[in-house]
Amino acid sequence: MPEVLEIVLLDDDPADAALVCAVLEQAGILCRVTRAANREQLVEALRESVDLAILDYVVPDCGGLQSLELCLEHDPELPCVMLSGILGEERAVECLRAGAKDFVLKSKLGALPEAVTRAIRAARERQRIKGMEERLQEAHRLEAIGELTGSIAHDFNNQLSAVLGFTELALLDLDVEHPAYDHMTKVEFAARSCAELTKRLLAFGRRQILRPQVVEFNEFVHEQERLLRGALPSQIALSLDLGRGVECVRIDLDSMRRVLTNLAVNARDAMPRGGTLTLRTRAFDHDPSQPHPLGDLVPELPAGPWAVLSVQDSGAGMTAEVQSRIFEPFFSTKHGPEGNGLGMAMVHGTVLQSGGHVGVESELGAGSTISVFLPRVGPATLLNPALTPIPPARPRYRQPTETVLVVDDEELVRQFNTLALEQAGYTVLPADDGEHALQVAAAHAGEIHAALIDLVMPNLGGVEAARRLQAARPDLKLVYTSGYSKQAATEDEGLPVGADFLQKPASIARLLAAVRGALDRDLADD
Repeated sequence: MPEVLEIVLLDDDPADAALVCAVLEQAGILCRVTRAANREQLVEALRESVDLAILDYVVPDCGGLQSLELCLEHDPELPCVMLSGILGEERAVECLRAGAKDFVLKSKLGALPEAVTRAIRAARERQRIKGMEERLQEAHRLEAIGELTGSIAHDFNNQLSAVLGFTELALLDLDVEHPAYDHMTKVEFAARSCAELTKRLLAFGRRQILRPQVVEFNEFVHEQERLLRGALPSQIALSLDLGRGVECVRIDLDSMRRVLTNLAVNARDAMPRGGTLTLRTRAFDHDPSQPHPLGDLVPELPAGPWAVLSVQDSGAGMTAEVQSRIFEPFFSTKHGPEGNGLGMAMVHGTVLQSGGHVGVESELGAGSTISVFLPRVGPATLLNPALTPIPPARPRYRQPTETVLVVDDEELVRQFNTLALEQAGYTVLPADDGEHALQVAAAHAGEIHAALIDLVMPNLGGVEAARRLQAARPDLKLVYTSGYSKQAATEDEGLPVGADFLQKPASIARLLAAVRGALDRDLADD
């Protein structure tokens, strides 16, 4: 224990107290000892930072177990070692049962250093385990919030689909000189701003669209360092510390750039008078059976090779309360429009959706460090086909003649999709859920060329409804749609790999392109 321990020593005999200090010093224990001769002085000493208490059992106004009870009432985790010159084994057992970590006779003071070392180590191990448990509970809490947030964003996207869709239809019908045209453009702008917020919520809930690719991590960070340097004020120095053996990670470049930018902006805001921002990368091979400071940061971190990016500032640091809520959506210590509380929520969600984890270290007055853990991978370019976007079909400029089945349980969304497709020339058959879609298709005598199907619906979900529709009409083309991203839909709803997908809210152009692309998918290029 090379650091200096803060020890409170309760002993009314100055000679005995001096002997205790000498024994600790001779044993090489670095410590500052504050002596208390009575109850009042003990209470005063406990108001300061204390690592351990050594308590004489016989003190006139604070003898017996009174001093031990006083210490544990002040701090239940404070390790206490009892000291006595006369008491035997029975009293020692009584002290241990009352919460003391050890009992040493004054006639055997040589055992005191070992008792102190053992008590300190045990206390720190308890503190480490408690911290890991608290962080694990926090991770579970954020998981639950993420599920809720993702569902809210999904429902919100459904409503935004109707708002943006009907606004766009109205703008098409209005002349630019019409008094309402300017009002409608403002509605459209506000709705699109809301759509951007839902993207951040989907990021926190790990339901955003990612297009990951394998990149050399140090090279990526070095590239971002050059961009960040120009965005930081001159009073903040930017330092780069790239470790060896970091190798490659599989990330979505745009999303991870936003992660790093958010972390850098938060670090900048924590240093209004200037300071140092350090970007540090390290390779970390995690073995849960071997305690390590990096592993302790994230108790749920699986074993294996990790690339770690730490963003460290020399700012004011964070309180324990702020640390516990830092990734909550809408929680912010900032004021004004910049403090919407979604930046760190987006960081957390993006990293987790990328297969990584985030750890936080901070101390008031000593700055903060946010560490991003990402799985290390080999140098090969490995793209998951389920996450690879399908290249859009080449547009065909001709009047549509096909019939499209539109299936959505949200009435306004269904109405917008129907109107947009009808105005483009399609014949549209609307249905308000999967069961209704089967009935509409069975009752239609003609051909149905395509179906635009919402994934999340009551009674019968989109994937199962599509399966049954195609069983009856094998040539039917499918376009799935949802307020979730394609990745989330693939995971949650069993969306087939490579399926045509349209995320809500969608503009008229994107809607028409998705349907046309599905219809023309297997046609030979002219």
